[in-house]
Amino acid sequence: MFDHSHYVPILRWKQGEQIALRELYPRDKASMTPLGEVPRGYSRTTDQAAEVLARNWGTSPIFVDLGPFLSWLVPSKRTKALSGLFKMSRNLGLNAIPVTGINRIREYRDSVRQVVAEDRRGACFRLSRKDLSSPSLDSELESETSFLGLEPTSIDLVLDLQIFDEAVQNYSDFFRRIPSLHAWRTFTLVSGAFPEDLTGLSVGQHTLSRSDWMSWRDQVAGVLPRLPTYGDYATLHPFLKPDMVGLNPSASIRYTADEYWVVMRGEGLRNKGGTGHAQYPANSELLTIRPEYCGQYFSFGDNYIYEVSLNKGKTGNPRTWVTAGVNHHLTFVTRQIKSLVGDPTQRGLPLNKLG
Repeated sequence: MFDHSHYVPILRWKQGEQIALRELYPRDKASMTPLGEVPRGYSRTTDQAAEVLARNWGTSPIFVDLGPFLSWLVPSKRTKALSGLFKMSRNLGLNAIPVTGINRIREYRDSVRQVVAEDRRGACFRLSRKDLSSPSLDSELESETSFLGLEPTSIDLVLDLQIFDEAVQNYSDFFRRIPSLHAWRTFTLVSGAFPEDLTGLSVGQHTLSRSDWMSWRDQVAGVLPRLPTYGDYATLHPFLKPDMVGLNPSASIRYTADEYWVVMRGEGLRNKGGTGHAQYPANSELLTIRPEYCGQYFSFGDNYIYEVSLNKGKTGNPRTWVTAGVNHHLTFVTRQIKSLVGDPTQRGLPLNKLG
């Protein structure tokens, strides 16, 4: 299906991330397979969720994980929810692949088995760091593949380490715990290094290390039993914070560069006597003159930054700035991987010259 020149970002299925996917350029979209995680409390019906998927991603392959959403529902509604989403996806001609894992609830596993039998696209297994420490991982994986009626060659394996840990990041140690490493259809390693929030940063310009990316970049250049596909959580933290009433978000911009993120940290949008949304044009203008800025035409997100920087009354809001930051990140990482391993004729070229 794909190899280590591909990209598998994990995105929570919220509007900002959805639009970031929709606005990708076709050449970048073709080089990634997102894993969409439908969060707890998702307010749409499963039919509506499939329609949103069709509108924002289309018929390209995508992994869909309803685990967090289903855990929030009462048991009587769980089977219907997952089956309903994939039935509607099937009717719309989508290429949705269900995500499952070890110790998922029974209703979820039953529904995934039904979807696998009907769609014949296989499944995605999402393993955690905790799963790797299980002494019975081999038998648990074998039991789950047997339950679904699948061989590893029909399964995309995603090792989701969640929060990046600099001290425990030797890929070889992880890989030797995974049975039949070469048999899985695809193999992806995911972690996230972006902090939970920006509360520790003062108002101004900052850089935060993309440690997860640098670890993958350095280790795939070495000797590994299998080269993993790169995955991350874009410009977001691996654990989703619930929306809180009365939250005072900062007017901040997150922008991905080669080895770090640039953070244009604003003050709270609701601060008494503050400048509110007017901070966005000012920070956008400052960002466009930084050397990391890739130019207006690099991505939808970059064009958005440029337009707001002109200060013609357009400011945006926290949701539109998630879209801009995530869209730029997805574009940047896709081309970064391509520059590193995907296209020998373009290795070493500036990212805004690729494609």
